[in-house]
Amino acid sequence: MLAGASPRWVRREDVPEDELDSERAIYRVQAEQSGKPSQVIERIVSGQVERYLKDVCLLEQAFIKQSDRTVKDVVQEAIARLGENVTVRRFARFQLGESQERRTEDQNPADKETPAGGAPGA
Repeated sequence: MLAGASPRWVRREDVPEDELDSERAIYRVQAEQSGKPSQVIERIVSGQVERYLKDVCLLEQAFIKQSDRTVKDVVQEAIARLGENVTVRRFARFQLGESQERRTEDQNPADKETPAGGAPGA
């Protein structure tokens, strides 16, 4: 599965309530500071929280190969095609350019002493 953003949770139900409360407070303060009328602040806050959830929940994110579909849509399609229930429980995120460091201490010391193209001492 390929998603373009950096998800933190699989689905919106996994986002802790204190995290959502914190985000709501931030968006409310921003809306109040921008001078928005109090009657529209709640709608602005709920829209901002919705956008936040789309950014941090894997299943809500756009599928990178087809941006008009979400990851959840792709999973639903796989369920229909395979006839099996498919559930995303967890994920691993890899960033471009990220790699494991080589561990030189695990290499064979004889390999370090071998000259290129020959046996040791050749």
